Amino acid sequence: MPSCSRGSGIQMCHEGFKGPCSCAVWEVCHLKVATASDGLGSKIAEARKDVESEKLRTAEILPKDLSSLEHTSCGQRSWPWSEELDALIAAPEYHTLLFENECVRVLDVRIPAGKTVPVHTHSWPSVLYLLSAGDLIRRDPEGRILLDTRTTPPQAQSRPPSTHWSPPLLPHSVENVGKTEIRVVSVEIKNQS
Repeated sequence: MPSCSRGSGIQMCHEGFKGPCSCAVWEVCHLKVATASDGLGSKIAEARKDVESEKLRTAEILPKDLSSLEHTSCGQRSWPWSEELDALIAAPEYHTLLFENECVRVLDVRIPAGKTVPVHTHSWPSVLYLLSAGDLIRRDPEGRILLDTRTTPPQAQSRPPSTHWSPPLLPHSVENVGKTEIRVVSVEIKNQS
C-alpha cells in the first residue's frame, strides 16, 4: 500500500487530515487516493502519466551541466539564477500568489492578449492547470524563440481545461500573440526529496 512521501499512510496525511494534505497536493502525497470531487485529482493523475517522458524531454532541453539541478527538502533549492528572476519578483503583474507553504507554491498566471511577460524563471517543477489558452511565443533572454504555439501541430495542442506537467523553466519571456487571455494555475512542487 503506498504511503505519503512524508511517512504517513494512505488514509491520513502527516498532518492528521483524512482529506487533501496541506503539505503538498494530495495526489503527490497519496498516489492512489486521487479522487478529488472537482475533477482536479483525475487531471493531475492524468498528468502523472507524462512525467517520465517529460523528464526525458527536460534532460534534452536543459544544458548538460544544469540537467541535474539539485532540489532538496521543502522550500530549499539549488538554482543558478538570481532570486530577482523568480516569476513573482520579475513579473508580478502576471503572476499572483494564491498559496504557499514549505512544500508547494500555487500561482495564478494571467497573460492578456497582446502583452509580453518579462524574462523570469520557474525554479520548481509544476502541475499546470490550463483555464484559458491563446497563442504564445516563449523566448530565451536573448530573444531566441523556444516555443511558438502557432507552429505546433493541432493534435499536440490541448484545449482548456487541461492539465500538464512542466519541468523547471529556465529564464524566458512569454508573449501572448493570440486574441484571448492565457490563464493557468501553476502548482509548483518544492518538495523533491
